[in-house]
Amino acid sequence: MGKKSDAQQDLSIEELHLLKLRDECYEMVNTSSFFSGAVAAVPIPGVDIATDVSILMNLIPKINKKFGLSAEQIEALDPQLKEMTLIAITKIGTALIGKLITREAVLKTVATTSSKVAASTGAKTGVKFLPFLGPVLAGGISYGAMRYVGRAHVNDCYQVALEVMRQRKRLESEQSNT
Repeated sequence: MGKKSDAQQDLSIEELHLLKLRDECYEMVNTSSFFSGAVAAVPIPGVDIATDVSILMNLIPKINKKFGLSAEQIEALDPQLKEMTLIAITKIGTALIGKLITREAVLKTVATTSSKVAASTGAKTGVKFLPFLGPVLAGGISYGAMRYVGRAHVNDCYQVALEVMRQRKRLESEQSNT
C-alpha cells in the first residue's frame, strides 16, 4: 500500500470505510464489464443484450447490499435513519437503490443513464458482423457501456451512503448538545 494522500488522512473511519466499499464495488463492475465485453465479441444476435441485463440484475443488488442500501436493509432501519436514507436516494434520483431490481428497471436505466450508453448498446449489435474487427469493437463497446452503468450506480450508492452518514453524525451531534 502506498502513502495516504492528505485528503484521505482527514477522513473519518466511516468515510474511509465507504471509500473501501466503493473500490470493492468498482472491482466487481470491472469484472462484470470484462465478462460483458467477452460475450459481446461472440457474433450471436441478442446474446450480448440479454447477458448485460442478466449481469446488471445480479450486480446492482450486490452493490446495494454492500452499501447497506438493499430494500430489506433500508426497511430494517430505525424510522429516522430510514427517512434520511430515502430522502438521500430521492435526491440522487435513481430507481435502483432501495428497491427490488426488475428487468424493466435495469432496461430503463441502461436506456436513460446516458445517450452515450444507449448509442453504444445499439451500435454493438451492428458492428459485431464486420469481419475481424466487428467482434472486437462490439466487445469494447459492451465493456465500456457496462462499466459506465456499473460505476454510475456505485457512485450513486456511495453518495447516498455518504449523505446518510453525514446526516446521522449531524443528528447525533445535535442530540448530544441538548
